[in-house]
Amino acid sequence: MNGQTVRFILPIWLKGGFQVVVSEYLLSELDEVSKRPRLRKHINEQDARALLDQLRNRGEMTTLITVPPQCRDPKDNSVLATAIDGKANAIVSADADLRGDDALRTAMARYSVQLWGVDRLFQELEG
Repeated sequence: MNGQTVRFILPIWLKGGFQVVVSEYLLSELDEVSKRPRLRKHINEQDARALLDQLRNRGEMTTLITVPPQCRDPKDNSVLATAIDGKANAIVSADADLRGDDALRTAMARYSVQLWGVDRLFQELEG
């Protein structure tokens, strides 16, 4: 998500407009990825730390126990498991491996988890 998207979504989340489900695994991965030079061009260390703190304090923490349906990128399995175990309604992502896989979409629907793009989140929040 770009900065403009985050500026729109963050206040709605902080006011309780929706809940974010997290796992310790995802938070650790986000912490690691946020330190990569490519991402430092878009988010500074202080903002990355503030986001992680908000996710830790306000996110709904879940413990990963489910072996999720397999997707094309095994690195995304933790995202799927977090959504399933956290009883999320949707995963919001631009990741083609998550959203573009019809078999995965069907498998996740069995857990009542939809796969959305950011545009769909906007529609839901505005609707």
